[in-house]
Amino acid sequence: MLSIIDQYSYFEFFVFIFLMMVIRYLIVAVPLYSIFWIWRPQWTERSKIQPASRHKAIPRAELLYSLSTLFVTSVWGTVLFWVYKQGYLKIYTEINGAQGIAYMIFTIFISMVIHDAYFYFAHRLMHTRKLFHYVHAVHHKSMNPTPFASFSFHPIEAFVEVFFLLPLLLLLPMHPYAVFIFLFLTFFFNVAGHLGHELNPSGMWEKWWGRWLTTPTHHNLHHQLFNCNYALYYRHWDRQFDTLHASTGKVFNQIKARK
Repeated sequence: MLSIIDQYSYFEFFVFIFLMMVIRYLIVAVPLYSIFWIWRPQWTERSKIQPASRHKAIPRAELLYSLSTLFVTSVWGTVLFWVYKQGYLKIYTEINGAQGIAYMIFTIFISMVIHDAYFYFAHRLMHTRKLFHYVHAVHHKSMNPTPFASFSFHPIEAFVEVFFLLPLLLLLPMHPYAVFIFLFLTFFFNVAGHLGHELNPSGMWEKWWGRWLTTPTHHNLHHQLFNCNYALYYRHWDRQFDTLHASTGKVFNQIKARK
């Protein structure tokens, strides 16, 4: 795949990345929004985090800001493509046996750990007075977010969000498959956090296999209350800095207890 991409001009690469991300965004956001916010079959009412009236149309502001975020991301992706062409990114293409697969899996995990720290502190920075007023308030207009809010950021915040990829790929050797899986997991957690519905299984908040992960309830409370639950993947930083809202687990369990 890289050999094909290597033949692209920078403009062709930008167009390719932008179109792929817009298609991915719409393919995921439109069906989820249609099911959970327009059609609303009975089973979705049990998982709803906030009481909400039906949206009559796709939230225009969320859609437009998300498209601008995808544009900024595509521009930055093209910059990374240029850096890659100069030979600076630590991208490798050969997987040598089981050891190579184990290392590839390790890079996915360590990327998420590092990114979680980056996201937490960048997010806290966005909640400082001036940055919140001029930048992050765009995202918080969605107090009861829908899947269309997943990328609804001010362009400055959009750049901060994607900048992380440059130091990561300058310092950590990664296979393209690992980069793709890492970006997919980021996308998954982002969309899930803005779904407005808690679809994780009952008991996850306390059980050993789930007690370290965030949930849609975790991020939805952040949109409601603003000053808590800043993390993306894991609850570690929220616990460490006492920003995990005390009622998060209670709200999660109340939702899962509905019949």
